[in-house]
Amino acid sequence: MKNLGPIWFLKSPIDVEHKYYILLDFLQSVNLEIKNKKIYSPIKKIFSLIKELNYFSKYGTVLIEDYAALTDEDRETLESYLRLPLSEGENAEVKEIIKVSLSSLYKYADLGINLWKSLENRIRIFSLEVPEPSKDSGISIFRNMSTDEVFSYWWKKTEMRMEGEIKKGIILKKVSILNNYYSLSYEFIVHETLDSMGIRNGSKFPCTIIEISEDFNLNSEIFKIAKEKFIKEIDPED
Repeated sequence: MKNLGPIWFLKSPIDVEHKYYILLDFLQSVNLEIKNKKIYSPIKKIFSLIKELNYFSKYGTVLIEDYAALTDEDRETLESYLRLPLSEGENAEVKEIIKVSLSSLYKYADLGINLWKSLENRIRIFSLEVPEPSKDSGISIFRNMSTDEVFSYWWKKTEMRMEGEIKKGIILKKVSILNNYYSLSYEFIVHETLDSMGIRNGSKFPCTIIEISEDFNLNSEIFKIAKEKFIKEIDPED
C-alpha cells in the first residue's frame, strides 16, 4: 500500500486537482490491499488520514505524535508553512484540498467500518471471574476456534511523556507455554501462563479470553483486529 504522510496536502504544488490525483493513487492501492483481503492496515490508515486532516483544519498544525514522525523535509515544509503564511489563494486551495479529500475518505471509511465489523463478528471476548482483579495488568488468551491453538499474552498499562504530554498505552508481551493447545480449561492455561512467567500467586491477575472463529496465525488480519478490540475492551479511553 502506498503511503501519505501527515502533510502530504501541504507539499508543493498546492493545487486541488494535483492533490486529488495523489489521493486517488493512494486509494487505488487501498483497493488492491482490500482485494487481497488485507484489511487492517488500509482501514487504520484511512481513519488516521481523516483524523490528521480534521485536526489540521481545526488547529492549523499536525498532531504531536505526527510531528515526531515527520521526515526532516516534511518538518521543514510544515515549519515554513507556520512561519510564512500562505497567500489568500493558497489558503483557499488548502481548505478545498482538505474538503475534497475528506469527502472521498469518508466514503472509504464507511466501507471500512462494514468490513471491520464483519471480522469483529467472528471475535468473542469475555473475562474469567477473579476476586479483586488488578486494573493495571493481566493475562489475555487468544484461541483459534478452528484448531484450538492458544496464544497467551501478558499485558500492562503504561504511561510515557511525549512532547510534554502524557501518553497512555498498553504493552502486550507474548508468553510461551508448554502446551499451546486448549485441553482442560482456560483456568489451566492461565496457570500454565503464570507458571511460565515465574508467578506463583496470580490470584489477582485478570484474564481475558478472546475466541476467534477463524483459522488464523499471528500475522492474520483478524488477529490484529482482535488485539485492537481487546485493548479497547480493557482500556476504552486508549
